[in-house]
Amino acid sequence: MFFLFSNKYVTGYKNTLNTEEQIEFLKSKGTDYVVLDQLGYSSTGRYLLPAIKKYPLKFKVIKQVKNPDTYLMKFQPELGYWGEWKDDKREGKGTFVWENEQRFVGEFKNNLRNGKGILFYPNGNQLEGTWVNDTLQGAVTLKSQDGKIIEESIFEDNQKIRDLNQK
Repeated sequence: MFFLFSNKYVTGYKNTLNTEEQIEFLKSKGTDYVVLDQLGYSSTGRYLLPAIKKYPLKFKVIKQVKNPDTYLMKFQPELGYWGEWKDDKREGKGTFVWENEQRFVGEFKNNLRNGKGILFYPNGNQLEGTWVNDTLQGAVTLKSQDGKIIEESIFEDNQKIRDLNQK
């Protein structure tokens, strides 16, 4: 039915409770959109919904139909978090990508950036530093796309307090 209306090939999702495996399966099939239905007898709530809940930025609601609630979502596997988890929280090494193409690669703890990391800007510049509870703390180095140091500074609670390049 979907093929007839959209002229797009249709695939199912994987019957797995492993959310990472589900995401990888959807990626491997070249999935562009998913349908989450609330018809009551479907297995989408068991197998697809957990992946959507764990990785919400990867699924953008395009259309919602009421009674029963049915959602058409664009699958954006490159967005959101991908990495290590502990007790359903981001924990360890990981990558987070925002819609504006900004990307953080580094350490997470208790669902927040905690530890060393690099923030990549869409223009290619990179900000290297240490995050504590999602805020920059301490020495920070801003580099250009080709790796040249643009600025070195000290941050406290996400605010630059001193430029180390000034004489």
